[in-house]
Amino acid sequence: MIKELKYINLEYNECDKNYIDELIDYINLSSEEITNFFSIDSFNPKVEIKLYDDIDKFNEWYYYFNKKEAPLWFCGFSFKMNGVYHINVLSLEKYKKTQGHEKHNLNDLKCLIMHEFVHSCVLRINNSSLPAWLNEGIAIKLSHQYDNKEYKFNASLNEMINGCNNYINYYTMFSYVINKYGKDYILDLILNNKAFDETEKLYNDLLKSM
Repeated sequence: MIKELKYINLEYNECDKNYIDELIDYINLSSEEITNFFSIDSFNPKVEIKLYDDIDKFNEWYYYFNKKEAPLWFCGFSFKMNGVYHINVLSLEKYKKTQGHEKHNLNDLKCLIMHEFVHSCVLRINNSSLPAWLNEGIAIKLSHQYDNKEYKFNASLNEMINGCNNYINYYTMFSYVINKYGKDYILDLILNNKAFDETEKLYNDLLKSM
């Protein structure tokens, strides 16, 4: 079953029908907020979002792109293939069967989907790689995943560039940077490939502020 939205085609399953209308309403509202941040007027072709009710099939896609088995906590990812942006996410009941997500609910699924939608928007305006703090931090911030979490930071510079296990570090650093320098600065880092050059300075600024 497929629902056609403004920016998105959403494919879902029978198991999703009891919450699909609420999910669609949220996606419509949140996608407008996110595309406004990036000044994106439309996606052509639209982003293809697929909810999976089969974890094995979902993990096959992860293996296809990464050539390794999916982590037990893995529940969603975005990618570009043949000029089309795709988001693969587990349906709610399967999402709750992944490690660490047993108590998650529909609001968590909404945020997960929009987190991946942010990645699609970033890929649309700049297909180059970004440091982990920016790539993941902006997705966490704009999807409102950690709105109720306290800032915490205990990551090395290398982890902020190449990746770490605790996403709260990305959220903390990104929040610090956007609060201090603003949205236009963030977009400049992305659009003009300045993020890697600026990261060490921003990292040290954050440490001094704590």
